[in-house]
Amino acid sequence: LKWSSVLGATSYTVYRSETYSGTKTRIKTTSYTSFCDTTAVPGKSYYYWVTAYNSKTGKGSAYSKQAYVTMPDTRPQNVIVTYAYDAIFISWDEVEGASKYAVSFSTDGGKTFTKHGELTGTDYSISGIIRGTTYHILVQAYVNGAWSSYTADDLVSVVPDSLTKLDVSFNYDEGTVTATWDPIDGITTYYISVLEQDMTTGEYIKDYDYVFAPNNSYTTTKPFSFYGKTVLVTLQAYMNKTYITVDSVKYEIPYEN
Repeated sequence: LKWSSVLGATSYTVYRSETYSGTKTRIKTTSYTSFCDTTAVPGKSYYYWVTAYNSKTGKGSAYSKQAYVTMPDTRPQNVIVTYAYDAIFISWDEVEGASKYAVSFSTDGGKTFTKHGELTGTDYSISGIIRGTTYHILVQAYVNGAWSSYTADDLVSVVPDSLTKLDVSFNYDEGTVTATWDPIDGITTYYISVLEQDMTTGEYIKDYDYVFAPNNSYTTTKPFSFYGKTVLVTLQAYMNKTYITVDSVKYEIPYEN
């Protein structure tokens, strides 16, 4: 808010109301001729009035003409959170005019936040989460040189153990393994890998199959050398330049008859 100075005025008081005829609430007294209302809520409309006061005479002016404004709502909408294995996947709607987004989380009830990353897309993942811990997720948009404001209602609170884990199904049949799973919101890239177990050390080595799976199912192929051995089939999701393991299964491949 900005206004013209009043001759003799030593201070100004700003009033606000959500309706024209509603109660005028004093929100600031200042010696300046401008004021920034940081408590205004995005998407709401407000009326403002200003009065001038002269401390020498002890007199104040009448209310100024009202100023009306509707706060633009730049908060990301439809924030969706999905849990899989040791990661939280987050997606949201694009905000018009946003040049980037920031994803933060809190584990102390929303008192303090850790900014996990900034990006230009509308999906993100946080890996290495602790199951059973409550995470408060905050997504902000950067529009016209400022981050979108937020209230407690804009936080998405999740406990990983309480979220639905992806239902991944692996089926082995005569030399092939078919994996099917429920898609994760915001993810379009998955990978299937097949590792052979070393008979001596027990470690899984020799990456025989590492393929792009664009949909929600894939059937792998097995070299003849897998017969009589144990293999590890793993499904991974690719998001934010990171491969995150969703699920895996071990198979003991029988000898060929």
